[in-house]
Amino acid sequence: MPGPQDRPTTESVDRAFGNDKYANIFLLGLASQSGVLPLSPDDIEWGLELNGVKVKDNQQAFRLGRQYVIERSPHATAAPGEVAQTQDRRTAAIATVVNAPRMIAPTDSSSRRRRARTTP
Repeated sequence: MPGPQDRPTTESVDRAFGNDKYANIFLLGLASQSGVLPLSPDDIEWGLELNGVKVKDNQQAFRLGRQYVIERSPHATAAPGEVAQTQDRRTAAIATVVNAPRMIAPTDSSSRRRRARTTP
């Protein structure tokens, strides 16, 4: 059974950066690696680059959050069927979010950014 020592805390961020100001980006990496965000890790890192603020530190904190999940993954000892069931649940949850009706249409600027990124 997981205990308090297994919960993501700012301790990992404190050790890596000497403070906890990158804790939100660490948690973003954790959420990304857990499969609960409808964005790929590459898309998130691209967004961190676009932001242009402390890019290397933010990317490192994001990757640290992802690594936190990998190191504590129950899949390392899970049977293949258990892994498939977990992946199916995550895929269904993501599909629900992605296919949900949009309350607000994308802005012109977000469409331009996406086109700029995908156009050679």
